[in-house]
Amino acid sequence: MKALNPHLWLYLSPLLLATGASHANIAANGNSEEELDALFREAFGKENEQLPGELEADLRVNGNVQGTILARTNGKTITQLQREALLPKLRPYLKESLLKSLEKNAANSGWLSASALEATGIRTRYDIQELAVAVKIDKKSMNRRMRSLLSALPGDKQHVIPERLADPAKVSGYINLSSGISQDFSNNSTEPSLNVRAESAVNVHGFVLENQHTYQHGTNGKPGKLTRDYTRLVIDDAEEEHRYRIGDISTESRNFQGSLPLGGVQVTRDLTWASSREYTPQGNQRFSLSSPAEVDIYLDGRLHRSVRLQAGEHELAELDALGGTSVKLRIKDDLGKITTQEFSRFTDSRLLSPEFSRYSISVGFPSRREADQLKYDTKRPVASAYYQQGVTENLTAGVDAQTDGKAHQVGGDIIWATEIGNVTAGVSHSQSRNGKKGQAARVQISRRPDNRGEGDKQRPIQWDIAAERFTADYQNLNPQDDGTTATTSTQAVKQQLNASVSKAFSDRTSGNIGVAHTTQHDGKTRTNLNAGVSTRLGKNLNVSVYGSQSRDAKGAADMSVRVGFSMPLDTTASGRGQSVSGSHDDKGRSQLAYRISGKGKRGVDSLSGGVRLQSERGNTGLGADVRYQGEAFDANLSITPQLASSKVGYSGSANVNTAIVFADGAVAMSRPVHDSFAILEPPEGLEHPMAASRGKNLFQRKENTLDSLPERYDAVMQPGSKVVLNNLASYQVQHVSSDSAVLPEGFDLDATEFDVMPDYKSGYRVKVGGERGAMLEAHLADASGQPLKLQGGQLIALDAKRGGKPIPFFTDEDGVMRLSHIRQGNYRVELFSLPDLRNPPIRVTGKPGETQTLDLRATS
Repeated sequence: MKALNPHLWLYLSPLLLATGASHANIAANGNSEEELDALFREAFGKENEQLPGELEADLRVNGNVQGTILARTNGKTITQLQREALLPKLRPYLKESLLKSLEKNAANSGWLSASALEATGIRTRYDIQELAVAVKIDKKSMNRRMRSLLSALPGDKQHVIPERLADPAKVSGYINLSSGISQDFSNNSTEPSLNVRAESAVNVHGFVLENQHTYQHGTNGKPGKLTRDYTRLVIDDAEEEHRYRIGDISTESRNFQGSLPLGGVQVTRDLTWASSREYTPQGNQRFSLSSPAEVDIYLDGRLHRSVRLQAGEHELAELDALGGTSVKLRIKDDLGKITTQEFSRFTDSRLLSPEFSRYSISVGFPSRREADQLKYDTKRPVASAYYQQGVTENLTAGVDAQTDGKAHQVGGDIIWATEIGNVTAGVSHSQSRNGKKGQAARVQISRRPDNRGEGDKQRPIQWDIAAERFTADYQNLNPQDDGTTATTSTQAVKQQLNASVSKAFSDRTSGNIGVAHTTQHDGKTRTNLNAGVSTRLGKNLNVSVYGSQSRDAKGAADMSVRVGFSMPLDTTASGRGQSVSGSHDDKGRSQLAYRISGKGKRGVDSLSGGVRLQSERGNTGLGADVRYQGEAFDANLSITPQLASSKVGYSGSANVNTAIVFADGAVAMSRPVHDSFAILEPPEGLEHPMAASRGKNLFQRKENTLDSLPERYDAVMQPGSKVVLNNLASYQVQHVSSDSAVLPEGFDLDATEFDVMPDYKSGYRVKVGGERGAMLEAHLADASGQPLKLQGGQLIALDAKRGGKPIPFFTDEDGVMRLSHIRQGNYRVELFSLPDLRNPPIRVTGKPGETQTLDLRATS
């Protein structure tokens, strides 16, 4: 609610005191704007004052001035509003269906009735305080883009300027090109391995076609191979929060239900499209790699081990990655692309409000790679689905099912927030092709209190307890089972118990302990006990100790202890950060590493890297890596020692990654794009490098020269050269800033900042500074010729379309106003402190980039 003018309260206060009211009472009691108008009328004796039958006034949409509008009244309230002035202002706010309804309602008239507007969630009234037509749109009537913008902005969220949202390009896309070459120097007979991957996405009016192909160069006389990894069409209905996929898809994972690769159709409704992480129930214990990769394994947030895996299907058990309640895999393939997979022992822990649901339905044919080509089993149709619904604010329930017509799997799960912790539970029933039936169940209780309160309450204990059980004949649906052979595999695990506890003892020290016990149907057991503590010694030295003891299914015991440290060092004279770290375990494996970071994000300033000394089994080797980032590509070079054998060997790899992006006719080179992007075109006549960044940025410089770059930025426009912001997140409101300090004269300062909320894999084309305008220098004087110095005012276009925005100005001590960006046309001058002064209209005739000088003398 807009506060009354402070001067007005001076007049209203006797009336308010007489009625026992106050400004605080009004705010606290939630009085409407209509009630405030009534107070205004009563205070000024205007209770019976009639509105004219037709009036012209300022238009305010959700508090924002949107030009002027004609209105018709019945003397007390507004009955009709001018169609051509109102509909364009409602378009950025309203759902498309409601906008079409209003257009149809006023198809044969130039007016929109107040009753029709109210039926679509739009309230109108005449604001007697502001002498304006106030239009307020209910949030439920707004389109998804505007609702997201409102929820993202702090403060009074209704006061949003929709024109700040840039429109995505109608046609946009990118082609990521990733290349990698690797060589095993320890084997002279091995030729270098070369791989090239092309990943593309083309967005045409919201229809996104995705493709990925990989070329592997032949070695040892063998021919090279070109493979198609996937092709699919993605269509988002953002208003209804539906996503449609057609082509190569993967079914959604939930509960015990695994992810199946299919060629088919998928419909998904979810609230977190922007999430780039992939969650998989740990009960599946499987993941696949399309190419060899370095895999870092994190258990409960801590790095457990790093391994190199070949392409194909893998299980967590083979990686010794079942000791925690959560597992994260950081996967870096041979082309340098990094992806993350997170395995939760239980289903997704997101609670849904009662009015929300999420679901996915997939139908298709299983796909697998044969002879480096994707093949589809068209004789085995598969259907997979899940549905999840908020029951109460603290309880969410879901069901899931998969079938290929002969093998089936159905299940259900709940998420329940209680005072002792979050309870997650799931059950599942399966029937295999041979008719055998099995069941599985799991439950987890987790407690992660908020870090609020005093004393020990600021460092609460966090804990997880989990258990799951499988019958011998329980089976997940097997994506590789074509039905030609009998299935003999059974569920090896009978039950698993896990528990973990972590505690921060102080700002410097924390510890954790965990235990995992697995019992198999053949009677064998596996047990793992792990504990760790980390502390900060002195100012910067961080030390950690991690120990584990395990007993495998054969009864063999194994104990390991690992000690590590890390310490940031003083920044170098050139401004680069540096650090040193090391570790040693009881198996004789040691590592000492030094790293230096870049001092900027582009060019030579971006150079970063490190060296590491590794020792294992009495062998010692030296590894190194270096990374470089340009505006149009990034590159990595690494040398890795191989110490597992009796002889020290080395392997090396190099990666170069780039992208070609396009949006509405503009084409540019970029670093790889994985979601949405913006092509920024510099203003003509740019003389200095122009930095740009996501978020608000003042572009502060250490050196007081425009040729130096600011301390923080994400991209740099060189004169005459486009640049790309390559990491915009879909369906999230983001602000983009560019450095107005280097903006040439004649361009619009307001056009150096804008907001974006990209659709799925969409692109933007933005001309920073807008189109060049004329520059105006006007000398203002009163009737006697005295300069009108230090006066604020505005320039109002006389021949602009309705809704044109006034241009504010301020005169200097010589009475001169200067405007650096103004269009040709006719204008009139208004002075805020001298409203009675009149002056003839002025005509701006200057061409873009030129300065026009005028002498203006105002009269009373």
